[in-house]
Amino acid sequence: MSGSRRKGQNGQREAAALWKLAGFKNAKHSGMLQQGFAGGSHGPDIFDVGRWWVEGKRWKTYTDKQVFDWWTQLIKECPKTHDPVLMYRRNNGGWLVQTMEHERPITWSSFVEEIKKRKKRTRATIGRKLQPIAK
Repeated sequence: MSGSRRKGQNGQREAAALWKLAGFKNAKHSGMLQQGFAGGSHGPDIFDVGRWWVEGKRWKTYTDKQVFDWWTQLIKECPKTHDPVLMYRRNNGGWLVQTMEHERPITWSSFVEEIKKRKKRTRATIGRKLQPIAK
């Protein structure tokens, strides 16, 4: 296995571990799976993380153009049933996250905080909908 491929798989393992810490206990990286995907798509790099289709990149260095190219490819591959998420980092750097909701990348910790806020809002909304109607 080449050094860059090994580094990529290590990055996927790191990213899957972050998703697990964020509460997605079944998160897996694509190196753990043997199955193929219909339509020639290679599938997401991180699986079992809810509605997100996650591509993870770990590089020694990268340019804005590379990030743009990664994002463009992700948008093409992501099914309409999922939301694309690009996670990337330089060696010895923190993870950045790009989503459709953000014009610029945000930190992983900011993304996790947004997930937690959404879950709370969803639970509160569901709870209100289930309340009996007073007559």
